[in-house]
Amino acid sequence: MKSNIFIITSIILFLTGCAIPKPTPVQNVKLPKTFSINGEQELQPKWWEIFEDSELNRLIEHALISNLSLQATWERLSQARAVALKSGASLYPSLSFLSESSTIKNGVSTNSFSAGVAASYEIDLWGRLNNTVDASLFELKASKENLISASISLSAEIASTWYRLKEQHNLATVLKKQIQLNEKHLKITEQKFRSAQAKASDIIQQRQIVESVKGEAILTNGRIELFEHQLALLLGDNAKNLKYSQNSNFSLITELPKMEVPSELLMQRPDVKMAYYKLQASNKQLSSAVADQYPKFTISSSLRSNSISASDIFTNWLSSLVANISAPLFDGYMRKAEVQRSEAIRNEQLYLYSHTLLNALKDVEDSISKVTHQKHYLDSLNRQVELSNLSLKQIREQYIHANSSFISFLNAQLSLQNLQRNQISASRELIENIISLHRALSSGWVIKRNKPLTRN
Repeated sequence: MKSNIFIITSIILFLTGCAIPKPTPVQNVKLPKTFSINGEQELQPKWWEIFEDSELNRLIEHALISNLSLQATWERLSQARAVALKSGASLYPSLSFLSESSTIKNGVSTNSFSAGVAASYEIDLWGRLNNTVDASLFELKASKENLISASISLSAEIASTWYRLKEQHNLATVLKKQIQLNEKHLKITEQKFRSAQAKASDIIQQRQIVESVKGEAILTNGRIELFEHQLALLLGDNAKNLKYSQNSNFSLITELPKMEVPSELLMQRPDVKMAYYKLQASNKQLSSAVADQYPKFTISSSLRSNSISASDIFTNWLSSLVANISAPLFDGYMRKAEVQRSEAIRNEQLYLYSHTLLNALKDVEDSISKVTHQKHYLDSLNRQVELSNLSLKQIREQYIHANSSFISFLNAQLSLQNLQRNQISASRELIENIISLHRALSSGWVIKRNKPLTRN
């Protein structure tokens, strides 16, 4: 019998063993040798530390522990780890304990007892089981990269929200100064009106300017509250528990980071690595689907004892060893359709991997372009503010001494105040572009799950 099994198995291996497809190699898209611009600043895993903002550091460290969405991602990683463990169990024999008790009534009551163990093991001739396990391990690796990617995104979102909040506080400070200055200008206009050097319409227009800036201050305070709510959500808390320093100073970083060869740097991005692992998993799943079309070779064994007395249950053991070969003859093309589906999934993942790699390159180049042009724009704004400030001083002196019209004075006043607000927004946009660049270049850091912070 053993020789027959060996012959049959050898024939099957000879006829179909070479039919198992080899995994399709990863077809990388063509990447440039260098990025458009390179910097001198060393890349840091915890990129947000370049701002030297202790408050930002504290908020991000807190969020990495307490953010509820990130905690859910940790649980998805635990699920993937359990699936990989469950899948690996198929590589080992299964062992079961069996017991039975029965009563036979034939005039006289007689009790019958039986106990035994049964084991079975599938020999993985075509790699179906191993490929299934490998696929789950690649999915586990992809899940880990997804966690890293989520952590990077969270840190970037915290930083962006934090500087938007600081922008509004900074804007509120500037608006308060503008209101005071506009009220001072209103008094000057009222004095000129009393001396018949200004019109009533001039006073009305100046009052309108004062109210306009006050209205902008109201909206700014409303935006501060909204960003506080958003920041609290990212921290996994409510806004009432949010505490932070209201220092509105910006730490402007204008240096670009040092960027290595694109093909080496981008391959370290967690989203690219995740797409790569998903592609490898689909390759393994395809091989498993192909192998499922071929015969399965299973060995089963049992050891059993029967007795009419519980005390004799460990006597009179019977054992058996059985080898089975099962092969699909007709399944309505179910397995073939599964192979076609798995192949389509593999091809889909290949395209998605290439797209992810190109998108990563686009992220970096977009951020480089934004940072470069925003720096030039901010330099221009700074020069405009200086010139506008000088212009207003001269026109105001001329207006006070009746050498300039109120319209010229009003236009100079509005121009300077709009430029001051734009200057604040442009500074924040430059910071946000720097954040986007580091997010695009970040390859993550060693992540450990800490117990969420408890709150009183």
